[in-house]
Amino acid sequence: MAISKRGDVWQVSFRYKDRYGRHKRYRKSGFKRQKDAANHETKMKNELLDTGIIYQRKKMTINDVWDEFSKNDHTLAISTKENYEMYFNRHIRNSIRQTYIDTVDYKLMQDFFADLGRNNPKSTCDGVYRVCNKLFKYAYNLEYIQRLPYTSMVIKGRPRAKKRKEHIISHEQYQEICDFIRNSYRIHTPRRRSALIAVELGYYTGMRIGEILALDKDDLDFNLMQINVDKSLAYLPWILGHS
Repeated sequence: MAISKRGDVWQVSFRYKDRYGRHKRYRKSGFKRQKDAANHETKMKNELLDTGIIYQRKKMTINDVWDEFSKNDHTLAISTKENYEMYFNRHIRNSIRQTYIDTVDYKLMQDFFADLGRNNPKSTCDGVYRVCNKLFKYAYNLEYIQRLPYTSMVIKGRPRAKKRKEHIISHEQYQEICDFIRNSYRIHTPRRRSALIAVELGYYTGMRIGEILALDKDDLDFNLMQINVDKSLAYLPWILGHS
């Protein structure tokens, strides 16, 4: 039976198939009158006929959805995920994070980005925009929202400061670093050669430190004089349990 009484309140409960053919159950209780439960049942079944889905009424804030997305998403590269975390923590967590995601609309987000653009360069605003796109698409796919709050957004930002000229160390500075490693009492003797090799690879190839530390023997081809670079070592404090 779709409507039943549990204690002093009425509840609606029925099974259904969504538009993807998945078997699901809808349940909601807390109705004081049988009539209220019946009206709610009619509303939900009409929604099912119109859309093929009954959207979850779970009240989730932007912060709740982000925490769930961060935990469950395995499609992003580690470096991309770290960048997204940085954008969220710096620019979203302290502003709209407590907003219920099903109440977000175009105006709220346009005002948010307008305010963000007054104090940040456009590159930062673009990064935050990418995070928001991922967040809302995740919420839509999980049926936390019935529609995306926007299809496009006007993104502006303050002019970027003049880019500083990159500093490339001279050969003399490189030699000083190598000499320091060779003569340093702080580095145990067996590790000095490894440290020197890492510095030499970085200086002569331009590889990043994470790429150098991730190398293994199979990545080195001495016949072709080639190094295969296809991975990078990253420090993951949330896995190691450090802050």
